Amino acid sequence: MGQPRSVSNTSPITVTGLTAATCVKVGGGWVHSAAVTLTGPCNLNDAATAAGAATANLIAVLPTGTNVYQISMKFNNGLVVTPTGSASVTFE
Repeated sequence: MGQPRSVSNTSPITVTGLTAATCVKVGGGWVHSAAVTLTGPCNLNDAATAAGAATANLIAVLPTGTNVYQISMKFNNGLVVTPTGSASVTFE
């Protein structure tokens, strides 16, 4: 389980319509939630590039189906979303 979210001066950002491995933010932050419609799993990784996403920097694996997941996990290098289907993610 993630650490409690720290107070931040930034507003959460939501990126929608993700259908391929995408680095949605470079640098540290918090992933808050993910809304997904998946035909297979979706990986969230702590990596600065889509090519850098690997098992060693995995934050979460979201299962097949349609759902919204509250995640509240910190990332340090960047946030990469790799959906099998369509995903939206909220982070700061």
